[in-house]
Amino acid sequence: MDPQGHGAGWRRHAVTGSQSRAAALRDAVYQRVATLTGFTTIRRVPLPTLMATDLPALTVLVLSEPSRPDGDPNTGTIRFIKEPVIGISVTRAFDDPLYLQGACDADLDAIENLLFADAELTRLWPGALFEAITRLNRTWIFSESGEAYFAELRLELSFRYRTQYAPLIDAPLREIAVTVPGRDAPDIQTLYDLGR
Repeated sequence: MDPQGHGAGWRRHAVTGSQSRAAALRDAVYQRVATLTGFTTIRRVPLPTLMATDLPALTVLVLSEPSRPDGDPNTGTIRFIKEPVIGISVTRAFDDPLYLQGACDADLDAIENLLFADAELTRLWPGALFEAITRLNRTWIFSESGEAYFAELRLELSFRYRTQYAPLIDAPLREIAVTVPGRDAPDIQTLYDLGR
């Protein structure tokens, strides 16, 4: 148990202040993709709405953060396997839709190579932000805007990490009460004083 009362197996991660681990993952991805050139806008929040003058744009977001029990949900401390989904969207506009599709695909290929070849990000060491990347998905969103074509290609990365919430105990164990039920006799009750 650490000095703050966290139970065994608890680890501090590269998270600051009130930032969640999902936000820390988003920021780690953002720091790497922000080094790419050729984008007018690179952002971490979906606001304000993109205008034609903002394109091409690159957006990194936490899309969702599903959790499921880690082990038997009704025994021991509360534990979850969390799988936050980080979305990386490339948004472009161009007169030729075939060029547009090829350009967005090339952008996401470059992003995958940049992220997955980064040993600092993908090294799974104690205290790392995640233990696995469990899913990779590309989703196309097409629409027309005036005389130009507009498309968004989103790369969705599902990460996995575990959390546990050990109970915080503010008082030391001082006594134990034991009751042994008697079959045809009264119960035996004993109180053990563990001292002060």
